[in-house]
Amino acid sequence: MASVESSMEAHLHLYEIFLTAAKPMALQAAILVNIPDIIGSENQLSVEEIGSHICASTNKPVHIDCLSRIMTLLASIGVFTEETTADNRGIPQLKYGPTGLSQLLANSEPQESCAPTLLFLNQNIVRQGYQYLHDTFIDGCQPFTGMSIFEYNSKNPEANRILNEAMTAQTSSVMASVLKAHDAVIDGMSIFEYNRCHGK
Repeated sequence: MASVESSMEAHLHLYEIFLTAAKPMALQAAILVNIPDIIGSENQLSVEEIGSHICASTNKPVHIDCLSRIMTLLASIGVFTEETTADNRGIPQLKYGPTGLSQLLANSEPQESCAPTLLFLNQNIVRQGYQYLHDTFIDGCQPFTGMSIFEYNSKNPEANRILNEAMTAQTSSVMASVLKAHDAVIDGMSIFEYNRCHGK
């Protein structure tokens, strides 16, 4: 019989798995209001300061409590740093800063951004397919609306555009890291030039 400790660990592990879907959705929320770009590569900002930038760009009020929860979650998985500092009145205040992950989600360097890949994977139509994953080993069918994702995209121009952007971004972001690491040029041609045909 499992001990109380191992049983609790199993429960905690299961709930961590259950809530895994919240992580990419929180990332998407941050990307859609440009938080990685707001924080940039050097800024250390409070939730209120981040909210002020969002308010200025959307012309809508920001619910600080909700934003704070999103930032806490993203900091907990290493997307942003989270540090307590004192403001000019000596009052403790949480500040959020950049990490290597947040910089890969910023749009300031579009060729190196992984954001389009995340936005593709978070589409409702993509996530919907996972609801029928069990059918793949019962009926052998395609869980993705009865067809492959490529068949679906061939009939839906907007979905195809998102896929192409994701494929281009994925290749570009990885190749950007390769170039930085090796300063490589192949046959006089930048590796980025191979990205222009969206995998065709």
